[in-house]
Amino acid sequence: MMSIEDKSALADWMITQTKSPTASKTDATGRIVYRSNYSLGPLRRPLDQVLISLALIANFGLSESDKYRAPEVILGCGWNLSAVIWNLSVMHLAEMISFLGPPLRDMAALSNAMISHKWPFTFTNDRYDEADNAATYFRGPFFDDDGTFLFRNRIPRRRDLPMTVRAVPWSEKDTFLSFVRGMLTWRPEDRKTARELLNHPWLSTGIV
Repeated sequence: MMSIEDKSALADWMITQTKSPTASKTDATGRIVYRSNYSLGPLRRPLDQVLISLALIANFGLSESDKYRAPEVILGCGWNLSAVIWNLSVMHLAEMISFLGPPLRDMAALSNAMISHKWPFTFTNDRYDEADNAATYFRGPFFDDDGTFLFRNRIPRRRDLPMTVRAVPWSEKDTFLSFVRGMLTWRPEDRKTARELLNHPWLSTGIV
């Protein structure tokens, strides 16, 4: 886990817990076990500021915040270590579409096909719904038979990525955008690896 973007999120989370405590159970030894909480709410600063300060809440692997999982995870298309790279870009599905355009048709088709695939165990999502597949867990399905996104009213107005970058000096903006675009791809195989990002010129500019 990386450091916290804004420590006021902790105070807000504590207030939330007093009003609506996290679900818990008592195991066979009498120990109280609380449900994992992977999110402290939405980001409170622009994406570029979060990346620059490396102050981002992100669990690596399969336990990152549900809202910000990689597209292949949300769509139930299978995933690998490339999903870790996506975590740093912290976007939910509707935001992905606003920045990247509609998902590739083969991903939409695979997402629909995987609805019939059942997990061997059920899991509880962030709304405490029991789910046995990705579509149920992430409150899908997301596409009709033609591959059209079903929640178009939730897509923010189309965003231009360069216009969202405000904290990076103009002279370094192109390099920063190149760094971010290496993480923002629909296809996992098109995403930069951790080693490639580590060697990216933006990380040698001295601003992180």
